[in-house]
Amino acid sequence: SGNTLHVTITDGTTDVSPTVPASWHIYIDGVLSLGSYVNIIGGSYIFAQQFLFMPKGLYDGSSLRIEGLSVTSLVDGGTSANFIVANDGMILSASSSVSITKNVFTSSTITGVDYFTYIFSFLNAVSITGSSTFTFNNNQNTVTSISTSNNWYWTAFRMLNAPMTILETSSSFTIFDNLFSGSTISVDVGFYLYLLSLDTSPITTSTSAAFSISNNTYTVVSVVLGAVSSTWRHRPIYADVGSLITIESGGLFLVKDNVMSF
Repeated sequence: SGNTLHVTITDGTTDVSPTVPASWHIYIDGVLSLGSYVNIIGGSYIFAQQFLFMPKGLYDGSSLRIEGLSVTSLVDGGTSANFIVANDGMILSASSSVSITKNVFTSSTITGVDYFTYIFSFLNAVSITGSSTFTFNNNQNTVTSISTSNNWYWTAFRMLNAPMTILETSSSFTIFDNLFSGSTISVDVGFYLYLLSLDTSPITTSTSAAFSISNNTYTVVSVVLGAVSSTWRHRPIYADVGSLITIESGGLFLVKDNVMSF
């Protein structure tokens, strides 16, 4: 904070044994300000449970770009795979931006009692203002060989106690043209498939700001549910108690042309 940071990582390769989970592969601490940018472009990465930790805030035209990565989680018997996490919440202001595009995220050979797969996990408040943008597009997520004796939750975006406000003209949060595909899935108790899961996370848009989820595809084949009472739930958006959606003063909340096929 208070300094201009320019970092570009290209074609990096990391390899961590899945039996010894790394805390994080890429950890961006604090905030980016004064036009700072971080670009992570290309390369193949293997990790155990967490891949990238987001900065808490981007201010004054700062940017984060994640493009063209091949990221694989190899957890056997673990509890979760979090590709990108914003544990401290996220603030974008004054024409700042986050762009996550053309990446391939893969989870395979997963076993365990309960399992959770999140492409992006928000914890704590999210604020997008001043013509700032968050874009997640043209990414792929593939999961294979999932086996659990209890529940599996496969969620593209999880928001837990993370109220989101998108304010002021041209500010936006958009998820579009992404492909999620899974096969060879065995779940004994519950299979929960969501594009967006809101848990005590209200969303407010106003003044021509936009929240949009469009043209995303979920394709799932070879699913086996073990128990007669097994639950299979699939929804573009799952909203729990306390996840009120408020549209004010010309704000936009759009969910359009998403496909879930089984």
